Amino acid sequence: MKYVLDNVWIGLGVVIVLFACFYYVGWWASRKTSSEEDFYAAGFSIGPVTNGLGMAATWASLATFMGVIALIQKLQVPFVYLWIQWSISIPLLTLLYGTSLRRMKAFTPASFIKVRYGNGAAICVVAWMCLVMVMYALGQMIGLGRAFEMLFGVPYNTALIVAGLATVGFITMGGMYGASYNAAFQMVVMTIAMVAPMGAIMKQMGASGWWFPPLLYGDMVPNMLAAIPTFFDMKYDFRWYFALIPAFTLGPVALPHLAMRVFTSSSVKSARWAVVWFTI
Repeated sequence: MKYVLDNVWIGLGVVIVLFACFYYVGWWASRKTSSEEDFYAAGFSIGPVTNGLGMAATWASLATFMGVIALIQKLQVPFVYLWIQWSISIPLLTLLYGTSLRRMKAFTPASFIKVRYGNGAAICVVAWMCLVMVMYALGQMIGLGRAFEMLFGVPYNTALIVAGLATVGFITMGGMYGASYNAAFQMVVMTIAMVAPMGAIMKQMGASGWWFPPLLYGDMVPNMLAAIPTFFDMKYDFRWYFALIPAFTLGPVALPHLAMRVFTSSSVKSARWAVVWFTI
């Protein structure tokens, strides 16, 4: 089944406005960028609220919007427990090695490894990080392509190329200043885009907690069970959880774009507070 908006102009208008905002932030950030530190680490000057929103934007990315929803529908509540572990990885990143890298003012985890362990270890780390990031980027780019395909009814390959170029453009223009502030802005947009429709649907269905869907959905549980009776069943054996919970907890710790939220902080204290804002 193929889904396309009935009124393409609504989707086009929203996308144009959002990308105009992204490019404006990128242009503004380019005017602030005057050194290598500015381009790669935003001058080590990003505050905790902005970095906390940036962490949350990474956690609630396009792959999350599309892939995780499908996995929850398929695997049901066991995957919800797994996904909670993903959010624990960001505090672990800060506790295990993020603050050490921030004190060193390294631009990337690889540069930290190079100083501590030499070129050989750095090359090995870079190779693994490139592999991990390609796998991670695949989900994001597929999501971009599918979103543009659905919004505008264009072929998937065309949508993927246009969306990819548009996204790479504002990130390249703004450097780390642009990436940081755009990520914070995107998290605000994603929160509104997620919570507002959920609240409207819950209100239409008669839920009393429609004004705060993330937590006040308790009286919707009977409807959930009527639609999916097995949703809350723990349907897998111990080995399934034993294998996947550590993977979801420790795996994201190595993602360099998460580590950058710590590197760009104005201080070690700011980096720790960013984790608090991410959790909120």
